Amino acid sequence: MSSLKKYLPQKTYKERAQPKRRARFGLLEKHKDYVERSQNYHEKERRYKALVEKALQRNPDEFYFKMINSKTENGVHVEMNNKHGVVLEEDSLLHVSRLCAYVVTQINHESAKIEALQSELHFTEVEKRNTHIFYVSSDSEEPHRPNETQAATSSLSDFSSWTKGSIKKAETALRRKYAELHWRLERVKKLRKLLQRLESQKISGKFSKKHSGNNTVEDGVIRGTWRRERSR
Repeated sequence: MSSLKKYLPQKTYKERAQPKRRARFGLLEKHKDYVERSQNYHEKERRYKALVEKALQRNPDEFYFKMINSKTENGVHVEMNNKHGVVLEEDSLLHVSRLCAYVVTQINHESAKIEALQSELHFTEVEKRNTHIFYVSSDSEEPHRPNETQAATSSLSDFSSWTKGSIKKAETALRRKYAELHWRLERVKKLRKLLQRLESQKISGKFSKKHSGNNTVEDGVIRGTWRRERSR
């Protein structure tokens, strides 16, 4: 019987409320509130002790090469590409190249979504023409085959379960798909324009990097002369 004692229903002890004379102090703190507050306090105390120990064990002569291109402003680490904080040309070209790759990935992703939506909406737009071929083994069975009216009635019996609500839901879903298709087409246009700008920016950056500085003007158009590079 002692083993079954823990499975028997036990009395639920109710905690008292805040007395009226102490109502100005707010709700009376329950045990679960104390547990949560205690855990929060001990967690902060543990982190504080860990930070103190880390500060005591800090090596003042510690050095990393990343310290050359970084500094702290108001206690926050800030990275710098050079002494003056100016972005280098190579880093700028690398950033533009990564942006181009990301934009191309997004264009391919959106194009796949558009193709799937168009193929799905194509089947909803085109009305399928139903054909029903009847085969008879003899001439005597020919008069008993169903006529066009009976065939139309049997084909319409599949839609007898449709209601106004279901038709309205289908129309709403179709309109949402068309709106999504239009939005994705516009997004692809914007992404392609952005890709063109990034490509032109990347080409102009490479040109300014490799350009020798000798410009020739022909018919009002400035043409740059490229340095000769030794072919391997």
